[in-house]
Amino acid sequence: MPETPWISPYKIEPEPEKDYIAVVTYLPLISYLNFPDFFKHMQLIQKQLQQSHGVIGFKMRADILSKRAYTISVWEDAKSLKTFLTSGAHGETVSEVPDYLGEDRKFVTVFIRGNQFPPSWDWAMQKLKEN
Repeated sequence: MPETPWISPYKIEPEPEKDYIAVVTYLPLISYLNFPDFFKHMQLIQKQLQQSHGVIGFKMRADILSKRAYTISVWEDAKSLKTFLTSGAHGETVSEVPDYLGEDRKFVTVFIRGNQFPPSWDWAMQKLKEN
């Protein structure tokens, strides 16, 4: 299962008692043939993340056998998150939901405390189940 490590482009050390905004996504692909397009979009979005003001960090995981992908990103504030979501590669990709994503895709926004960094995949999967 390919996955990226936790990437913190600005090397921000989260304050242990501060809450940050986390976005966890579940992205089911309709076909194995969709992975090339998906990975192309993910590369562009990761490049945008690395240049986004307010991002604390992010990571991605793809389970090719089950045609599922997951992402986690953490943000300092809602304004930075909104700017990222609506601009650049991310804004272009989601302006029309790619036809390769299944209907059961899920996007969850939650808070994470600075002392929980970096967020684990177990933590992310629990948030997807709860919401």
